[in-house]
Amino acid sequence: MAKTSSDSSLRTDSFYRDARESLKNHEFWLLAAWLEIVSKYRRSAVGIFWVLLPPVATFCVLGYFYAGIIGRPPLSFMPYMGMGYTLWRFVTQVMNEASTVMLSSRAFIMDGRVRLTDYVLKSISKAAFHLVAACIVLGIVLACSPDFVVQGLPVTIAGLALFMWNLFCLAIVLALVGARFPDFHELTTSVFIFGFLLTPILWYPDSLPAGSARSALVMANPVYHFLEIVRGPVLGRQVAGTSVAFVALFTAFTTAAAALVYRRYARFVPIWI
Repeated sequence: MAKTSSDSSLRTDSFYRDARESLKNHEFWLLAAWLEIVSKYRRSAVGIFWVLLPPVATFCVLGYFYAGIIGRPPLSFMPYMGMGYTLWRFVTQVMNEASTVMLSSRAFIMDGRVRLTDYVLKSISKAAFHLVAACIVLGIVLACSPDFVVQGLPVTIAGLALFMWNLFCLAIVLALVGARFPDFHELTTSVFIFGFLLTPILWYPDSLPAGSARSALVMANPVYHFLEIVRGPVLGRQVAGTSVAFVALFTAFTTAAAALVYRRYARFVPIWI
């Protein structure tokens, strides 16, 4: 098991050290996430296989439906929408839980487990389970698509790893803000509903007039650029240099922000909750 309050040398003011230690001692947050998932589905007739139903319904049924609305071939649109929906769902699951994770982990924190990165990683691993389940269905949809470019998989995997790191850094910041302001969770829910409409998941960004206010609003959406570097290479879509530059700058910003906020405010979490 991971270190507990008996380790008196454990401090919470170094983001990089705590993140490294959490990844090395993953038993606590990984097992806690798995137990929550199992307990959620244990009374279901088909059990944990229910996690496959949302991606099947979304990729196949809604993907086919919206492909007809926007006049795109279903086998081309379904993987496009499927990857966008999968990543957006992952973002919302992590961010929504991160904003309340310190309060929900109050018993552990007050008992002395002060490596707060453990709790953020627990929320990410729970969402990652649903992500893996969706990727099983998504892999079948991609294999059936005429746009699938297998040579783009390494770039997509690298982009996904970068996406995960940024999500972890943002979750750290949201977790600390949520510990200080419990009502912050309500704000994040509203923001993500609005953000879904501004993210090219059910539509293509090239449908917007270049240089328009709507196009500028989409270009300011970080999720759009991460979708481009993750989704584009395997679907034969060229990744714009602006998206690469945006992702690089955004990664530097989120990493610095997480380190600064963690060092400054992590020690106050037991008081806030």
